[in-house]
Amino acid sequence: MLDRSTQPRRLLAVLVVGALTVSGCSGRDANDDSHDPLADELAKDTTAADNQTPADDTDTAANEVGTVDESKYTLGHLDELTRWAAEFTNGPGRAATGDPILFGYVHDAELSPQHLPAARAAIDYINEQLGGVDGRPLELVGCDPSVPRVMTEIDPETEDEVEVEISCEVELADNDELVVVVAQTSIGNAELYDALADKKPVLVASPSNVAELTTSTTSTYLAGTLTTGGMGIWALSLELKSAVALFTDNVVGRDGFTMLEPMFVAAGVELEPVWITSATSASRVESELESAGVRDADLIILGLDEPGCAAAAEGLAALGINGTASIVISASTCLRPGARAAFTEAHGETDIPANWHFATNGFNPFEPTVESGYATISAILDGPLQPDHVGDAGVEAAVVAMLSITRALNRVDGDFSFAAVNGSLRNPGAPVPTQAGDQQCGRSRAFMPVCAGRMGVIQYAGGAWVDVATGDAAIDLSQILFPPG
Repeated sequence: MLDRSTQPRRLLAVLVVGALTVSGCSGRDANDDSHDPLADELAKDTTAADNQTPADDTDTAANEVGTVDESKYTLGHLDELTRWAAEFTNGPGRAATGDPILFGYVHDAELSPQHLPAARAAIDYINEQLGGVDGRPLELVGCDPSVPRVMTEIDPETEDEVEVEISCEVELADNDELVVVVAQTSIGNAELYDALADKKPVLVASPSNVAELTTSTTSTYLAGTLTTGGMGIWALSLELKSAVALFTDNVVGRDGFTMLEPMFVAAGVELEPVWITSATSASRVESELESAGVRDADLIILGLDEPGCAAAAEGLAALGINGTASIVISASTCLRPGARAAFTEAHGETDIPANWHFATNGFNPFEPTVESGYATISAILDGPLQPDHVGDAGVEAAVVAMLSITRALNRVDGDFSFAAVNGSLRNPGAPVPTQAGDQQCGRSRAFMPVCAGRMGVIQYAGGAWVDVATGDAAIDLSQILFPPG
């Protein structure tokens, strides 16, 4: 077996330099010591003051998504599933009434059309079943950065009404009714985070690139793109001599590969990159992989968007890599329904080849349990989206974000000031649905928004989804989160 203790050293140094470089462009100093007293009070034992706490150093078992603080309501009237959700959100467990509490939701309808319906379904469930925020309903105010938005203003010179185009960030920053903003775009939005800094607390639903891991103005509860580094940690625990990395040539793919390459170099394992686009055909993927020597590789790592997953499924099937020799580990995008349909078409009776493994945030979405939070997600999404939601990490992240901001708002007892809500977001006080392990926001100085510390691996074998590294056995990301020096 390879010596895992020395694998990540050079990777981590590279990541820190990259992280600080990106952070320096975000509009705020990543080492800014400014803070609010309430955040300090809420932090207490949940913030790793020395930023050296390993991901498994926690009082909460990694395979349980329980609540650390007790609910302030009596919930004995609820069934098990609804009671679990109400305990997590700290809501009263009844229909919400009264004046709504508004929050912003930034999404990309063209690239991810299912995210907004998932978020709305979650808010409906929260308002109808969980009691919203202290009995008041939540109201989602959506904003799509790709859609022009126009408002009417009075021209100061002519006093005529004129239409002015405004951006998402300006609209949300100027809306005093919004108490928090959830951001879920495909490639991040640094301008948004800068515009909302110190004005609106921001929860990133799931980080998709290094910029979202390094901004000093947000919080994020799911591992997201850090799972790419986790795939490398898991892969290098195997006896490998060579690997091929097939990645989409965009900011997400480039950032993911940046996590992997130094790790493999340090371990002495050859890693050959192959870059494709969303429009690359399956035959071209087959040709590129053949040229990269994929038949002789011990491991194939996939960091692709959904169209790339479909092309890879066909290309690898054409090469005969269908469940025997090489091991495949893929980012969770290849678990999306469209990608899985491509597997079925490419491999005939075999839904997904047995040697394919997939990254998750730490649990198995195909085995929904109350404890992991997936049972709640299924209850929320089965009606409007079934069967298309299972395995779609983006859709799941939208629901988790809605539940999480509800929890944060319920914990401030009606004080919706920036300091109170941001302090609550930064100190969730419990693990969150679908994410294994504890939540310690700011545990890593290199990745200040990150609160998670683990990721998972699952596999389809023998007609069922098998846990490879989930729950208590989920991959510890400390090697990435705590670079030396």
